[in-house]
Amino acid sequence: MINLVLILIGHRLFLWLIALVAVTQDFGALFQLSRHAEVWRASLAKVAQSPEAAQLSTRLGGTTFLHALSDPFTELVYWFLRIVPLSAAGGLIVLSNVFFVLFVFELYRMVSRSVMPEAAAATAVLAVLWPASFELGMGSRLAFECWALAMTMRCLLDNRWLNVGLGYAAFLLYDHRGVWFLPLLIYFFLYFQQHFQRYVVVRRLLFFAVPVGGALWLSHFQPAEMAYQWRGSFLANLFPPSQLFRLASVEGWPHFIGQLLSLALLVGGAALTFRSPLQWLYRSIPVSFGIYALAFIPWSTVGSRGVLAAAALQGISENFDRRQRTILEVLLVFFSAVEVFRVFTAP
Repeated sequence: MINLVLILIGHRLFLWLIALVAVTQDFGALFQLSRHAEVWRASLAKVAQSPEAAQLSTRLGGTTFLHALSDPFTELVYWFLRIVPLSAAGGLIVLSNVFFVLFVFELYRMVSRSVMPEAAAATAVLAVLWPASFELGMGSRLAFECWALAMTMRCLLDNRWLNVGLGYAAFLLYDHRGVWFLPLLIYFFLYFQQHFQRYVVVRRLLFFAVPVGGALWLSHFQPAEMAYQWRGSFLANLFPPSQLFRLASVEGWPHFIGQLLSLALLVGGAALTFRSPLQWLYRSIPVSFGIYALAFIPWSTVGSRGVLAAAALQGISENFDRRQRTILEVLLVFFSAVEVFRVFTAP
């Protein structure tokens, strides 16, 4: 656990230094506080242009109770700014980083329910080093989504159905693709409740069903959305093969290869769990996350939103030895640095 904390802090500091060089174009700016302030201002400027900042501006201007209930991340930032004297962009950066840290530790706790602590920590480290993980600290509500999904799965393994319902509902408010996990949740519910009395089962079912149903109603879920979201995934564009070349020509080969490598990590990690001695109950979680990445995350955003499926990396953590994991981690750090430099030098 201590190593995980040190890697988390060290990686964030490293990316800050990369951003410092990108913004100031000066390798000697490390000890100049004014240059660090430039990086902070550049970060604020980028976050101020995000959809989250626009939504927060709407909230600061006043909104209805139901609208606030349907956007918990923005609501939390709103109340945080009532306490801490920061700009809207500053509040988004702080809260997104808080939820990123919470996500990392929830991921560790979830994976440690089924594998040894070393493999659980290695999975969390891979999520920290994910090339686009820095985006989770740039005011993005994706950090909140990642935390809600990881917390849902951890409480699923703990048989705590009120927390499962609340966490899953919070995720569905933002991403209806999470409906894919509903069969998995039902499978776990039926498995864990088979030895409890009927009133206990009904109570836990209500704990789960009421918040989830409320979230789907508040977010205006339509079943037809699933088919639409499927059409934008990698799996839906795999055949005919010419479709992949069209994607590459439209988005550019570097972007195409980056998305493909990200997907290979997630699906490969999920596939490796079949070599695990775990019973299927526990292997079903990383496998489900791998299928989610393959079939429901939009192809153009696998590199960034793929961190949602970080639980699929459990297979890599279990089956790679320390040397192999170190090589992979170094590669992820390199791509992280390239991505941060690109973002902060873009016009």
